[in-house]
Amino acid sequence: MIHGFWYDGVSAARTEVEVRVVGRQLVLLEPGSGYTVLTMPVTGLRLAEDVYAGQPLRLICADHPEARLIVADHALLTTLRGVHPGLGRAWGRSYLGNMSLRQRFVLVGGFVLVCLVALVASVPYMGEEVAAAMPVEWERAAGEKIVTHISRDYGLCAGEEGLGALAVLVSRLALSSGYDPDDFVARVLDASMINAFAAPGGQIMLTRGLLADAENGEEVAAVLAHEMAHSVLAHPTRAIGRALGYRLLFAALLGDATAAAAMAGQAGETLLNRSYSREAELEADRLALTLLDNAGIDSRGLVSFFERRQRSRLFVGPRGSDILSTHPSFPARIEQASRYQRPGSAALDNRTWQLLKGICDEGSTIKSEKGNNNE
Repeated sequence: MIHGFWYDGVSAARTEVEVRVVGRQLVLLEPGSGYTVLTMPVTGLRLAEDVYAGQPLRLICADHPEARLIVADHALLTTLRGVHPGLGRAWGRSYLGNMSLRQRFVLVGGFVLVCLVALVASVPYMGEEVAAAMPVEWERAAGEKIVTHISRDYGLCAGEEGLGALAVLVSRLALSSGYDPDDFVARVLDASMINAFAAPGGQIMLTRGLLADAENGEEVAAVLAHEMAHSVLAHPTRAIGRALGYRLLFAALLGDATAAAAMAGQAGETLLNRSYSREAELEADRLALTLLDNAGIDSRGLVSFFERRQRSRLFVGPRGSDILSTHPSFPARIEQASRYQRPGSAALDNRTWQLLKGICDEGSTIKSEKGNNNE
């Protein structure tokens, strides 16, 4: 004789019952008296949850969805399956009561392995999200570490009038679009390759080679606006987050801003060799055009710069890095920029433009400690 407990789903009362299978009906009887408490069709029964060895059966009836029948004796399931073979796997549930210890070990071990693989695979994206939520102070410290790390090899151009001209251009682009100019720090790396990149915390680096190659201030303004757009969109911070992965995650959990900044400095090479996704580059191009248009600067400089770089194929820096990634391809970026570009005024007057181009000539070059000689 099989005993069980019936919960009607309406009250908290528990009713002890005898359980019998009569034909295709499951009958619940009052112990001793034989009074019929309830009759349910076997075909309407389902396992309410997965069942393991040592655990009771928890059955649910379609006619009483809130009620539960709990039976400790698994022999009932064998009887029920004789009437309704599909019971054991109905509603996506499985009966595992007869699973061996080895089978359960394989199942649990496989589940743990899948979880570990998923965790490892998600670490870069977790680091990316942690980076996106990084406090402003952390971002700035990380950006400064990156600039220090990279400038050890090249140095920073320190011409005061040239730096002033660059600051004026940054302010014009920022203020016209509602950004605080103090959120951006633009510098010129004393390096001959044609390159530029944005680091976390609004740190933007152009190179001497880029200034020498540009035909006018509008092209430089376009590149500068592009890197400012990357900064606004937090692309560099997310790139560093992907590069550092779990290390940045642990630093954030421990609240260690110094460690996070130091790691970001070491990962600065990522920014020199980075290639943003197609979506990120097109997004930065669109925002750059908006910055230029809002400032009244002729935004056709972005297209002319892309076209010349495409023709010359000199748009690369050390170790194959790109100033503005070639992914997506130049044709796609030129096509988009051509649709959104607008005529406007010059980015800089002739005198200021010459001061900016000569930023590395008019003053000394500042280098971080452990720097090498200039090129």
